[in-house]
Amino acid sequence: MSRARAAALGCALLASAVLLPGVSRSDPAPAAPAAVATPRGVVGAAQLDVNFTNPAGRPMAFTGNMAFEQGADRSRIDITALSLASGNATAVQILPGPLTLVLNRTTQRYVIWSSARRTYFVGDVPKPPSPLGAPSAPPRPTPAPARSAPPKADTSPFAGLKNLKAFSIGADLSGHGTTIGHPSTGFTYHLHTETNDGKVNDLNGELQTADDLGGLPLLFTLKVAAQSGLTGTLRAEVTSIDRRDPPASAFLLPAGYKLVKNPLEVILGNASPMHMPMQMPAPAPAPKASPPA
Repeated sequence: MSRARAAALGCALLASAVLLPGVSRSDPAPAAPAAVATPRGVVGAAQLDVNFTNPAGRPMAFTGNMAFEQGADRSRIDITALSLASGNATAVQILPGPLTLVLNRTTQRYVIWSSARRTYFVGDVPKPPSPLGAPSAPPRPTPAPARSAPPKADTSPFAGLKNLKAFSIGADLSGHGTTIGHPSTGFTYHLHTETNDGKVNDLNGELQTADDLGGLPLLFTLKVAAQSGLTGTLRAEVTSIDRRDPPASAFLLPAGYKLVKNPLEVILGNASPMHMPMQMPAPAPAPKASPPA
């Protein structure tokens, strides 16, 4: 990843003109010093830690290190390391090398590439459905009405509330302080549900946002305990951040990379579902017993 350079260039101060007695007032006045542009981008690094126990009781842990850059209309995230540990096994690296995602926030088009595999994929961020629905098509002759299907039950997102014995959701301002050297505002949040048959789900966590960086999240934590048996914690934390503009070259795809048809081919390579066999290989035959000596 290319080094981000500072956006604001230092301005040399003009020498002050000393007005001597007898100088005509028609002489040009000294030029004012040029204004220094304030950087609008951010450059930083973050760490992700996820620890959970699946319903079968097996503990798993993910650890990831990321770097990020944000310019006027583009954002870049580099996953520099991602490891997985299952049970008591030693953590193993999932990625063979850095994985980069660049998003054009204006066009909502993204490109993802792997510097180790030298492959890339280009796609568009899915658009949420319009609340007004799709634009109407030109009128066409109406066919004979068909028998309509019976309405589906529980189509409302609130239909499941009838099965709850308890429900609580909320967010509280936890105060103002400093996070990694930046003034920040903190919040805590929670969600609690209990069904009529006694199944309990709890979710809670913390959020810290930077006051001097437009509310950019600096810390996010999550703790979950689900009735399915899934329990775990997540902690995403910015470890360093600086207000400076990254160079335009930081958002360009390197030359010589191969376009693939699926983003999973970039992330997983030959292990992606597109390259996995449709059937599991047949088990190897059992070894034959050696003849008695």
